[in-house]
Amino acid sequence: MSKVHKHHRSTSTAQPTTSAVATSGSTSSKIVKIPSQTESLQSFVFEELLLKGSNSDVSIKAFDQEYKLHSIFISRNQVLKDLIEYQPAAAVTLPQPTSEQQQQHPGTQNAEGTRAVSGNEKSLSRPASQLFRHVLIFEDPYITQTSFELCLKRLYFNADLEAERKMPLEMIAAANYLGMTNVINESIALVKCNTSMQTLARTLMFFVRRDVGEPGKKMVDHLITYVVRNGWEAGPDLWDEMPIPVIVKVVGNERFFVPNEYYRAIFIIKLIERRMELAPEKRDERGILMLRDLLNNQVIYNHIAFPKLRELQQYRDLDGEPYIAKDTILQAIWSAIDLRDQIQISKEERLNYSSYFKKLMTC
Repeated sequence: MSKVHKHHRSTSTAQPTTSAVATSGSTSSKIVKIPSQTESLQSFVFEELLLKGSNSDVSIKAFDQEYKLHSIFISRNQVLKDLIEYQPAAAVTLPQPTSEQQQQHPGTQNAEGTRAVSGNEKSLSRPASQLFRHVLIFEDPYITQTSFELCLKRLYFNADLEAERKMPLEMIAAANYLGMTNVINESIALVKCNTSMQTLARTLMFFVRRDVGEPGKKMVDHLITYVVRNGWEAGPDLWDEMPIPVIVKVVGNERFFVPNEYYRAIFIIKLIERRMELAPEKRDERGILMLRDLLNNQVIYNHIAFPKLRELQQYRDLDGEPYIAKDTILQAIWSAIDLRDQIQISKEERLNYSSYFKKLMTC
């Protein structure tokens, strides 16, 4: 099996022994490697069964690779168990042993080519020259050959935790397909520990686009909470790959950390500007409209000082259009005047408001 690395765990340097094991009803014996007392059973299972596919009774084809497996191990996984029980499988003819090999290890085949079984065994024999092959096709690009093989190693009691930690998202994708909840939970815990703004967009997109059950929903909540706390300080550059609906949900949230509403407006303007700088064929026009709506309707302009409102009103996009609608600015100023009228203001300040309104109305 490709890309599955051996890691031998024998407790001694003694070589494993071999024994001639004959089944009842056969006239000769077959040489079968069995673990010695000093050889780790776990190592034997990994090397002889998983790596070499000895005595395999199930074949799974995936990633253009044939995996010779054993139903007793892969049946620990419900998805693979259902696969071998209910999915039609093609019988694959295996190479017949040569006459020389038969003389050396004539073994367990009778004249019909069927393995002889003893009275203590179930009569579930099959032609020894056939292996039943099942095909797995993965459409998720995050399910890689390496992550799939690491999941198989789990089923054979040989988890490679060091390798799994290097690809947590790939492990979650493969484990989610195979329904391996323990692997999902362990990998999600690792992703949480390594959350950063540099990886957040990719990680968030991963969970938004997949149904990983309740752990996935909790992970999305964790990531959104993280960006609510740290998103503004990280700057708009790290938001380029963030899904627009998530941006609207996060930046429009009153818990999104910004020093004040002016900085919230400036931050949204920068997000729009970065997306408008893209080539026309790469622009997400619908996403830009959603961000403009966020800028005009989710920022509390009443909390912005009058000089800053004048500054915001002057900002223009690459097409020369104002980022903020004139009505939005006017409404904020009217609300500010109404509020200021309730407290004492100087005559000079009233004149400033009045002259600015006359100028806006004539634009």
